[in-house]
Amino acid sequence: DKHGGHRSSRTVLVDKSGMPGKQYPPGADVKLTPMELIGTAQDLPPGLLKGTELSWEVFRDGIELGVEVTCYNDDKELKGLADNEAAWNLGATTEIPVCLLKVIYLRCCATYAAPYTL
Repeated sequence: DKHGGHRSSRTVLVDKSGMPGKQYPPGADVKLTPMELIGTAQDLPPGLLKGTELSWEVFRDGIELGVEVTCYNDDKELKGLADNEAAWNLGATTEIPVCLLKVIYLRCCATYAAPYTL
């Protein structure tokens, strides 16, 4: 489409270490499971993800995540994002930009984390 969007751009999910991860070609639907979202979340407290399982507090109290989307039309801009410049050769162009999806941990388990009072 002439105004951009996911139909004309490639989408890249940024992993929890801040590097490019799962990629979607232009026009593909971006579908992520709850575990993919939580597993790629930046700044996730270490106790929430125990191996490949979630702690029970996440199910009891819920979790809040944000998704930041930033699009680039030149790999030069992408290479400034991390030390490993080679990983950021994603082929971003004006014709086919690259949009990064970055999942950010906001909060979880507010009730559990609050001091216990009667």
